[in-house]
Amino acid sequence: MNNTTTQPKISRRATLHDIAHHAGVTVGTASGVLRGKAKERRISSEVVERVRRVAEEMDYAPNLLVRSLHRGHTQVLSFMNGFRSRDRGDFYMEALTASLERAGGELNYNILVLCDFSHTAEETYKYIKGGINDGLIFFKPKNEDPLLPFLRKSNLPIVLLNSVDDEGLLSSVTDDGNAGIREVVNQLLANGHRRIAMLTADFMVIDAHNRTVYFKECLREAGIDLPDDWTIPVDGKDSPAINAALKYLMGQDNPPTALFCWHDYVGYHALEECHNLGISIPDQLSVVGYDGVRWPARTTHILASVEVDLEGMSKLAVEILVDLVRGDALAPIQKVMPVHFNAGTTLGSARHHKGE
Repeated sequence: MNNTTTQPKISRRATLHDIAHHAGVTVGTASGVLRGKAKERRISSEVVERVRRVAEEMDYAPNLLVRSLHRGHTQVLSFMNGFRSRDRGDFYMEALTASLERAGGELNYNILVLCDFSHTAEETYKYIKGGINDGLIFFKPKNEDPLLPFLRKSNLPIVLLNSVDDEGLLSSVTDDGNAGIREVVNQLLANGHRRIAMLTADFMVIDAHNRTVYFKECLREAGIDLPDDWTIPVDGKDSPAINAALKYLMGQDNPPTALFCWHDYVGYHALEECHNLGISIPDQLSVVGYDGVRWPARTTHILASVEVDLEGMSKLAVEILVDLVRGDALAPIQKVMPVHFNAGTTLGSARHHKGE
């Protein structure tokens, strides 16, 4: 006679109450067995075996949210993109999130990516604060982001990544953007460039705005005015618009000898269109970008660019957040990561160009 019983399947996740019911014991007894407390509670070996068998057959796993209430932490950190969107093939965000995953894993934390942006700021905050994570890394929120007022009042550990809280209450990790732009200008001037154009964003992107403003300021300090019609807004995905911009610039009587692109994505599309238009790089035009991310493009060139250490920034942001979670540090902590310039293959001398 076969005395083995098969526990009924349930369509939802098995609970501790389910295990206790099917094993014929109290919830307290089932909990004691599954938490390894059977010996100190003097639970018989027969009951221990029965409870464990039922738990295995019902594929039971403890509710981590409930357990976290007792322990006071979840070993989970959340990540939220302040742009509230992510394009397919976004190599920058892929590099950033992969770096965060590695940094979290090294400190025994999982990274939860928040990607449901259908809720109000208050609803989102309540979700984030509701016990699913120990802290939040918030990437690139604008100063007017509606979530920030809730975060500033919260006791939840928070680190802004590539943004600085204009009220100075939240911790942050950023790259040294002004130093990067100044290095672009220094490199262009050192290579003899005086006729310089720029491709910026055709919509309000805070990085594009800041880089454009400071780029013009650095050029003015060097005695160079960047004409308004040589500062051309484009969508990085709009190749025809980039093609038209290049035709316009290179059709001038004294065309620019260098082009600064606010983002490497724009820069690599510009290199493709230079190839299509027969513009020799860097002989006719030097092209420089920002971020140090190599985007897929139909070019053999490596774009000259200010390289941002995404790996280092991610690691530092996670380390700061974990220190805040563990109480080993007090907010706000604000860190600025250095950048460096990589000349690639698209920066050349302008001294042999017409008019130089």
